Amino acid sequence: MSTLFTFGCSFSEEFSVLLPRTSPNTRVDYIEQYFNGVPPDSWPTMLSKKLGYNIKNYSGNGGFKDLINHKGEGNCNQSMLNNISHFCHEFKKGDIVIVEWTYIERFKWVSEGGKSMISVYPAFIPGTGIPDYPDYIDNKTAENIFINRTNPMWIDELFIQQKLLNQFADNTGFKIFYWTVDENIVRYKNNEIKNDKRYLINDILGDNDYMNLFREKGAKTIIEETNENVRDWHYGVVGHQVQCDLFYDYIIKNI
Repeated sequence: MSTLFTFGCSFSEEFSVLLPRTSPNTRVDYIEQYFNGVPPDSWPTMLSKKLGYNIKNYSGNGGFKDLINHKGEGNCNQSMLNNISHFCHEFKKGDIVIVEWTYIERFKWVSEGGKSMISVYPAFIPGTGIPDYPDYIDNKTAENIFINRTNPMWIDELFIQQKLLNQFADNTGFKIFYWTVDENIVRYKNNEIKNDKRYLINDILGDNDYMNLFREKGAKTIIEETNENVRDWHYGVVGHQVQCDLFYDYIIKNI
């Protein structure tokens, strides 16, 4: 049986990787309050079942881990590229690989003491009191890097790196597809995405970005799905099912 491999940030990870709870987490609240503590499927697993493929989801906290240097790859684009490098030996002819690029501002940083690599992103500016994100980088440095990474040259660099992945896919015989949660990537590369069948649902994306298109098709965030009882902006089961169905319809026409 062929395998579906998925790489991405928290918008592609499995609910199951959030358990057991190690810190305050609103998605765990969602699992506990609405699914009796049993994690539902996310869109990659839903999609694998619909395709009849095995699933290996290396997104977010499901990414590469070792006890010394990494807490789990997958929350910035460099981490995703590292994940692909760690697991690319598993790709075989007939497999499908889906890569979700996350927000371009995110970057990797060696934590205080040089003991681990951590993804840094604007929601977790040091000093905000977010659990598990210590003051390993000062605010000014982080803000300067965030500003620098808004330059579209970083998006150009990402699309250059895609060429290597595309060639690897062609040489090995697996299919590779992309999508992104970052509307700036879609806006800047709109023409390229529209003309690249490797970008999922590019035939209906138009001038939209992926997240707005999902919403138009009925996707709901957890806060919407639970009538604000659980305040989390990731998709709940309804949103994951919308993604699964849209991706499935596109993939079966392009493999």
